[in-house]
Amino acid sequence: MSDKSELKAELERKKRKLAQIREEKRIKEEERKKEADLKKDAAPQTDDTELDKKRREADAILQSMGITSDVTAAPAHMSPTAKSVGTPSEAGSQDSDGAVGPRTLHWDSDPSTLQLHSELGRAPQKMGMTKITHVDFPPREVVSYTKETQTPVVTQQKPAEEEEEEEVAPVEPAVETQTEKNDQQEEEEVSTHELTEEEKQQILHSEEFMTFFDHSTRIVERALSEHVDVFFDYSGRALEEKEGEIQAGAKLSLNRQFMDERWSKHRVVTCLDWSAQYPELLLASYNNNEEAPHEPDGVALVWNMKYKKNTPEYVFHCQSAVMSAAYAKFHPNVVVGGTYSGQIVLWDNRSNKRTPVQRTPLSAAAHTHPVYCVNVVGTQNAHNLISISTDGKMCSWSLDMLSQPQDSMELVYKQSKAVAVTSMSFPLADVNNFVVGSEDGSVYMACRHGSKAGISEMLEGHQGPITGIHCHTAAGPLDFSHLFVTSSFDWTVKLWSTKSNRPLYSFEDNSDYVYDVMWSPAHPALFACVDGVGHLDLWNLNSDTEVPTASCTVEGSPALNRVRWNHTGPGDRRGRLGRAGPGLRSGRATGGPRSDEWTPLRPHAGGRSTRTGGHRGTGSPAAGA
Repeated sequence: MSDKSELKAELERKKRKLAQIREEKRIKEEERKKEADLKKDAAPQTDDTELDKKRREADAILQSMGITSDVTAAPAHMSPTAKSVGTPSEAGSQDSDGAVGPRTLHWDSDPSTLQLHSELGRAPQKMGMTKITHVDFPPREVVSYTKETQTPVVTQQKPAEEEEEEEVAPVEPAVETQTEKNDQQEEEEVSTHELTEEEKQQILHSEEFMTFFDHSTRIVERALSEHVDVFFDYSGRALEEKEGEIQAGAKLSLNRQFMDERWSKHRVVTCLDWSAQYPELLLASYNNNEEAPHEPDGVALVWNMKYKKNTPEYVFHCQSAVMSAAYAKFHPNVVVGGTYSGQIVLWDNRSNKRTPVQRTPLSAAAHTHPVYCVNVVGTQNAHNLISISTDGKMCSWSLDMLSQPQDSMELVYKQSKAVAVTSMSFPLADVNNFVVGSEDGSVYMACRHGSKAGISEMLEGHQGPITGIHCHTAAGPLDFSHLFVTSSFDWTVKLWSTKSNRPLYSFEDNSDYVYDVMWSPAHPALFACVDGVGHLDLWNLNSDTEVPTASCTVEGSPALNRVRWNHTGPGDRRGRLGRAGPGLRSGRATGGPRSDEWTPLRPHAGGRSTRTGGHRGTGSPAAGA
């Protein structure tokens, strides 16, 4: 760095000195021109000889070149031959004008002597004495560099008096830094290689590139879709203004809609499920798109509610419409799907493939009819995948091996009536007993193991096929696990108890098919239902059993055929989905349960309750169209 600084400083000093010398020369030339003009005006025009004219022309040429010439006049008695010769510059001018014959001009070793030899004759000519001006041009400064040192070659410095008398040619050596030199050498050493089309395609299809691209696009997508409310008021004034709306009954609000032009357009949502490990991930399954026969029939999309992006986090598909789907409870990377063909498929988001990593065979040992119900039950160390098809066949699978079921049974009532199962639900912390809804409108209670394995009881009450069934799952100081709710094409939602063979309540506020119903995972008296005209209703049994506590209608009134609560507390996450499922969240009136929320539900339960533990806040429902 010190050598570089010294070199730059020396260059600046030379530039300043050169500018000073040029300024002095310019002043001297202006003075000379003024003197020459004065002499020219004073001398009569008649006295000017031809030699004087040419002498002045030569002086003007030399002055334009920056060279001063003080030539003594030739003696008056000089011969015409000598007079016609003049200075070397004059001779050159004469040669070019053609006034004098061709001649060769030689400079003697003695600069004070001028010899002129004519091609016509070798006889020496008498010459006059004249003054010769010496002009020395300094050599170009050479700067050499190496990787180790930067040592400029020092040139011989001229005395200050000579520099003032003579014009120094501008010298601007190229200054290069060590970094630039190294970069140039590296560029020369590393020659760029143009990839061929075959090499490009090989890179694009490599496993490493696909993994990198898939991971990077998700990160960039999240970053681009984020929007921050810079006008948020932490003083709470905005909330005070909205207090009136909340009290007026605006307890539900549509937050977001999700739809993918390729994967979810013209498809129907068949099932929804929240991830237990990542509460912001919502799984949605879809049937086939009749307008796109070349696309896969079955699709399962994972939507991310945490980031404000409108594309799915993961896309899975298979060759049969997916009628049911669920996260494998103890395997957060695995998604299970039941298809219209009867196959059970498994996707893994750790794999770069969108197709299933495992699937069951199409054989008599497994399902051969559409599978509308899949559920993972059990504990971390002992769990199974339970599936039921519409022909009433229930299979139990190990997620590690889907080549054949571990156990299977035919669900028939009184050994004769086959049950066409449309929905299934297990009570809280129970892996043996379960309830199913059927196409004939009946509810069946059954168990997997024991001497009475299979259907044990039939409950009648609906006048149309049952579309949804769900057991009470909220854990608290009182046990309501014997309660469950059902929805049906008969426009009603009914509350049941396993301790009674008749419905406890019938909720008849809907004006269209009720496609799904689900208990809140935290609030003991709250459940949600959706119907065919875009209504999502929240019922709080502690408040009213005649009309919903809160309602919301999705714009355009699409048929909402699935609803799912997430498992987090109020305001923590908001369940949302697009035409693939508009999502809404509960307002203040349906917030986290207080300690006195459990006791008022006992009269509606129709049975004795026992204590089971603590309680949590209310989650948020998501609906699918």
